[in-house]
Amino acid sequence: AGASLTENLTPLRGYGWRSMQVAVKFLRFYNYVMPDVEDSGDASTALIRRSRSKTAEPINILMLGPVTNLARALQDGLDTSGVSHIYLMGGEMTGKQLDLNFRSDRAGARTVIESNIPKTIMTIQTCGQTTVTETFLDMLDCPSMAACALLPKMR
Repeated sequence: AGASLTENLTPLRGYGWRSMQVAVKFLRFYNYVMPDVEDSGDASTALIRRSRSKTAEPINILMLGPVTNLARALQDGLDTSGVSHIYLMGGEMTGKQLDLNFRSDRAGARTVIESNIPKTIMTIQTCGQTTVTETFLDMLDCPSMAACALLPKMR
């Protein structure tokens, strides 16, 4: 099994809306009204650095939004042997349209899906059946999980 990415529990800046292929009209408008922050390669660089670590176990990666940072890391030299599994929140089972995560960066989603890393895709239909409660957040193993840096924003 993979290890947690614990080298930096502060959320890293990544690529923003300007770097994605924003196909949703209201998101383009949202970006116009509230301009995006400057892009940063910090998140993809951290993934690459961690994947190349010879002293650490391979990691599992959980993507809760668009996969732009992971796609950039794959394009920029992520060592896929340093990643055990990718869990993606995205996709749609009716075939009528893409969900927001995949639609926000279609090229990035394609890059990640076509990678040779084992992956599990949790579709919008599956995610819609899940509720994250205060009790669930309290059960998370913090601070050993990097995602715990986001807990204050989730409460």
